[in-house]
Amino acid sequence: MAPCFVIPQSGGLEELEKDCGEEDFLVVQRDFSTADGEELAKGEILVCPSLGYLDHGCLVEVAFQLGDNEVTCIEEQAIFDQLFAIVKNFPSLQPSTKRLIIESLCSNFTLLIASIASLKREDAESDPAFLCQQIHSQQNALKLYSFFLQQIYTLEEAPCSDSQKTKASTKSKQPRKKNPTLSWKWEDFRARIVSSVTRVLEADLQLLYGMARPENGLLNFLAKFGLKLLENPTVMKDKEAKDEVCKFLATCAVKYDYHEQLLPSLIDLLHKCEHVPIPLADLVTVSDKSYGDNTLAVGILREVGMTGQAEYNRLPTVADNVKLFLVELADRLPKVLAANLSVLMPHFGGESYKIRNALVTVLGRLVVKAFGDNDSNLSEDIRLRNKQAMLDVLIERTRDTNAFTRACVLQTWGYLCEQNSLSISLWNQVVDIAAGRLHDKAVLVRKNALQLLTTLLEYNPFGPMLKTGRFEATLEIYKLQLEKMTQGNGTSGETETETETARFKPQEEAVNDNETQDSAIFESQGPPETQKRCDIGSLEQTRALVASLESALHFSRTMASTIPVISQLFSSSAIFDVQQSIQFLTKCHKFSIDGAEECMRKMLPLVFSQERSIYEAVEGAFVVTYIKKSPQETASNLLQLVLEAPVGHLTSIEALLISLVKKREIPAGTEPALWDIFTFNSVGVTPEQCRCALSLLCMIAKASPKVFSSRIQNVVDIGFGRWAKQESLLARFACLALQRLTIEDKQQLQPGHKVFSILASLISDQLLPDEIWYSAAEQAISAIYVIHPVPEAFMSALMLKFLDAALQKTDEGLDSSILSRFLFATGHVALKHLVYIETCVRAIRKQKCDREREAAAVDANAAEDGVSSSKDEGINAELGVAAAEDVKLDYLLEKAEREIVSGSETRKLLIGSISPLVSKLCKNSTVLQKFPQLRSSVVLCLCKLMAVDSNYCDANLQLLFTLAQNSPEDAIRSNCIISLGDIAFRFPNLLEPWTENIYARLHDRSDYVRKNAVLVISHLVLNDMMKVKGHISEMAIRTQDENSRISELAKLFFSELSKRGTSPIYNFLPDILSRLSSSTNISGDTFRNIMQFLLDFIKKDRQIEGLIEKLCNRFVGTSDRAQWQAIAYCLSQLTFTDKAMKRLIDLFKQFANALVDEQVLDSFKTICSKAKKLAKQDYRQLLEEFELKITACHEQKREEEVAAMEAQHVADNGIRCESNGASKNDEEQASSTVSSNGSTSGEDEEVCPRTPVASSVKPGSVDGDDYSSGSEHRSHVSTNSRESSGGSMNGDDSSTKCKHRSRVSTRSKVTGRKGSIDSNAMLENSERSPASIDSYAKRENSESLDGGHTDEEEESTCTDGGTVSDSEEE
Repeated sequence: MAPCFVIPQSGGLEELEKDCGEEDFLVVQRDFSTADGEELAKGEILVCPSLGYLDHGCLVEVAFQLGDNEVTCIEEQAIFDQLFAIVKNFPSLQPSTKRLIIESLCSNFTLLIASIASLKREDAESDPAFLCQQIHSQQNALKLYSFFLQQIYTLEEAPCSDSQKTKASTKSKQPRKKNPTLSWKWEDFRARIVSSVTRVLEADLQLLYGMARPENGLLNFLAKFGLKLLENPTVMKDKEAKDEVCKFLATCAVKYDYHEQLLPSLIDLLHKCEHVPIPLADLVTVSDKSYGDNTLAVGILREVGMTGQAEYNRLPTVADNVKLFLVELADRLPKVLAANLSVLMPHFGGESYKIRNALVTVLGRLVVKAFGDNDSNLSEDIRLRNKQAMLDVLIERTRDTNAFTRACVLQTWGYLCEQNSLSISLWNQVVDIAAGRLHDKAVLVRKNALQLLTTLLEYNPFGPMLKTGRFEATLEIYKLQLEKMTQGNGTSGETETETETARFKPQEEAVNDNETQDSAIFESQGPPETQKRCDIGSLEQTRALVASLESALHFSRTMASTIPVISQLFSSSAIFDVQQSIQFLTKCHKFSIDGAEECMRKMLPLVFSQERSIYEAVEGAFVVTYIKKSPQETASNLLQLVLEAPVGHLTSIEALLISLVKKREIPAGTEPALWDIFTFNSVGVTPEQCRCALSLLCMIAKASPKVFSSRIQNVVDIGFGRWAKQESLLARFACLALQRLTIEDKQQLQPGHKVFSILASLISDQLLPDEIWYSAAEQAISAIYVIHPVPEAFMSALMLKFLDAALQKTDEGLDSSILSRFLFATGHVALKHLVYIETCVRAIRKQKCDREREAAAVDANAAEDGVSSSKDEGINAELGVAAAEDVKLDYLLEKAEREIVSGSETRKLLIGSISPLVSKLCKNSTVLQKFPQLRSSVVLCLCKLMAVDSNYCDANLQLLFTLAQNSPEDAIRSNCIISLGDIAFRFPNLLEPWTENIYARLHDRSDYVRKNAVLVISHLVLNDMMKVKGHISEMAIRTQDENSRISELAKLFFSELSKRGTSPIYNFLPDILSRLSSSTNISGDTFRNIMQFLLDFIKKDRQIEGLIEKLCNRFVGTSDRAQWQAIAYCLSQLTFTDKAMKRLIDLFKQFANALVDEQVLDSFKTICSKAKKLAKQDYRQLLEEFELKITACHEQKREEEVAAMEAQHVADNGIRCESNGASKNDEEQASSTVSSNGSTSGEDEEVCPRTPVASSVKPGSVDGDDYSSGSEHRSHVSTNSRESSGGSMNGDDSSTKCKHRSRVSTRSKVTGRKGSIDSNAMLENSERSPASIDSYAKRENSESLDGGHTDEEEESTCTDGGTVSDSEEE
């Protein structure tokens, strides 16, 4: 019988080489002497210092012995020794040898496990001794195979073993073989070893060991190996290997009662390894499903529940792993987790938000899977109570302090909605929660709230049409019916509605498949021909129906209430807000939510966003909403969109259509359908629809220019025909269509074509009324300059003819209507002529570049052929002929532009002759007030002429700003601010001194003017055409404008400005703070909202730290408490990292004096509370110390302030008593003078007037200036007394008063504050003359700049104030 093999406790091979003494154990006994004493690999020879030489033949022989002999031959000493040497040096073996050894061991191991199952101890024919020997051999073989396979796995999984290093060094010394062996792939054999070892416990080991479990050494060894496999992420990625390991450990834990030993190791792996949670969930699932034992799962849950919060806070990965495990366990074993949920609930009060997130997700899973409607193991009452308790917890967690937890709760509600686990009674509560979270300050929460609202809409039980009016009408009918049934004490039989319900058609919809009590029938209006009578069931059914309709109405109203919030989120700086808002709005439009159509139109301008994701979201929403498979339906949708869209949104629609036409995403038949509508070939087409169809065709023509190639005649006949008088904009779009012609079509239009005569008649003749003419004439002039071969000659003749018509006098004088039209046309002609000149110059330069490019290509070809270039070209290049041509062209361009208004040196042109008339008319307020239409045209003409000529602009710039400020019409002021944008682009230097006046238009009384001012300033600033300077605060005020559109545009401006690389908002923020905080026209709430919005753009840590320093330094420069409060509030809105908080603590001296204010203290406490959430555990103590420090400083400053006020009160009383005494002496002196002389002459009164003491004495301060003022008055009084009665001021009294003031000054020094109080408190005690108030204000300003007097200054001032100087007596 072979010795017993004992698995080493260390699990390594080294212990098998040691002498075991007298104990009879199987160990390595073979020893060979070696000459070199090194471990090398030479070809096929393996050299082992302790075992000798094993050549390749020997290795193969060992493998064959394992295969040919019994599986228990491994316990033979010779095979054991050789196998030990092979395994120990396994990494150094050749790949073919490795394969052979692994195959042999795994095959024998499989046979051994099979032979154990066939072993029967009760076999009577077997010899007991032989049976005992066989059992012993199989026990040894089982341990040996397990041990050697485990060692091979350990050696191969090692990162870089010593044997591998030896092999690498040996290979470098050996010559390269001609036929290299295949590379070794350990991954192919790892699964084989794992599969072989993990199947050990599947055998009935009780037959082998005669007891319920094998020996502890083997079980410990196998369990450690299983845990090692579980710890290996590579093994766990293989699904088959993972399943084998989980089954192996589950068998070890359940079948052999190894729970207590495994549990600590599993918990440790759960905390350490990120890949373990899912395999561990599989492990406990196998334990429960295969063996019906959940002890392992319960044990892990209890360990998770007992783990302290400090552990989760110390290692964030622990919380992540636990969260993933709990969620997986809730999906796999919901009943087990629900039964042990009480051990986890205390973590809701912990600091780890990740654990709270895990519990929230678990509750959602348990509501569906543990307490769902299909659960038959629990009674209905218990199931509903448990389910409701979990839902109550989820509702409570929506107000969690952490944004990640709030977002997780919203995700859980979305999951419950998708799983149909919400009843109608709870549906509206969830909708209210989601709608409320749209106002959350965290972007992540808002994103999940929008996703939840989208899910609620998609799975709503109230039907595909959620118009509020529909539900209100239907509910009113059924309420009346319910009232009648209640009054008539109706029975259970069916009743019918009155005749007024005949206009409604019933539509049955199941509200909830699982709760029949919430089922309801929703009504939808039908056409009159389908009117039917609506049957209603019993009283209870009617009540249930009314309740369901009320729920549907509440749901519809709540969804409609979110539309204004969605409109605000379009201007959010967070991309996720905009993307999710667009997706939700698309879903709202699909379900016909009130206000969704209007909000969809507000979404269209986002197509110009620089963010690619936002553009794609807008385009996708547009396609889903308006582009259908049917061309007629698509044309109808686009027609309705253009018909209802404002003029400003047509540009957005055009950009989207151009993109979709280029991508060919619009159905092919859409264009012919639009032509049918435009030509009135469709039934029931109105002039408005005709105009919209032409507008859409103009948009498509930008991407597909051949749209009008064969339809010019249709455009002219319909666009300028009788329909143009009925539809005001039809002629305008007809002119626009002519501008979209291709170059070939334009060349076919000769000067004598009838289209030009039509356009000329439209401009100069009185064919169209005023409300139609202006828009049509503008596009007609533009069309002439685009399609006419010589537009300057044509327009010259036309304008002369127009001038003659305008100057013709009638009985009442000039016709103001014709003159207004002429001036309008003059201004637009000047502007289009400027554009025409620039277009011509651009075409000349393009031709020149093309010639140069062709010449360069010819020269390059000549150089390749070996021919030198022309000498003339080289000479021209040296002389700079090309540059001279550019200079000449620029000169001609400048001259042509100047001649438009100013004219040439010899004469003025038509427009130049009219320009002085335009200026005079704008200055003549009498004429402008008498003719409103002329006023608008002449101001618009002035604006356009100023945009053309710089001299004319410089001469009339002040006039333009006067009109922009004082004009009574909103349209004129709006045109002025828009023209200023064009002038700033053309002549920025002229407009730079007027920048402040441009910003002043942001305060215009009209919303329309303010909106255009915001747009113009945004355009100028974002395109670097105007410097921001110090007026950016005016734009910041517009973010809180009463008009929501203006507010959105202002916010969009700052959002785009923040994307600049120079961090402009960070640079301008201190100046904005200073201006807004000192403004008296802004309320506190408005200021806080503005600063909160702007501070959200400060994200970088470096900028936050710099802003903290800038703001703290401002505490020193002001003594105004309102400024302190504003600065402190701004600091509280920043995100404080550990480094930023340390910087704030270092600047404590800067804001120490401001802590006397309660609001300032509250702001700093807010900073501390926010910093604690992000601070590390060891840094929180510093924050707590800082919080105590600011609180103590606040209390100290308050005590000093109270002491100063008391000292001031004492000083005021002393001065008042002294003044009263002086006044009494003065009155006695005056009375004695009167009694001695009999009367007082008027001259004496003029020489020495008596001033009331109360108005000349300055009370309320203990500073030196105040005492000097008091001494001056007292000196004047005492001088009068000496002159009249020969008396003088007693020196003792003077010294006594000085001592009194010295005591006040000393008390001021003890408290550490200046002896002054607020001016309001001083005015309460006594009245103050204007002179004394001014002196007090000057003193306060000097103190705020100098930081107050020193103690020595106070003492000297007190001394001087107590005596009468010689200069005062004089």
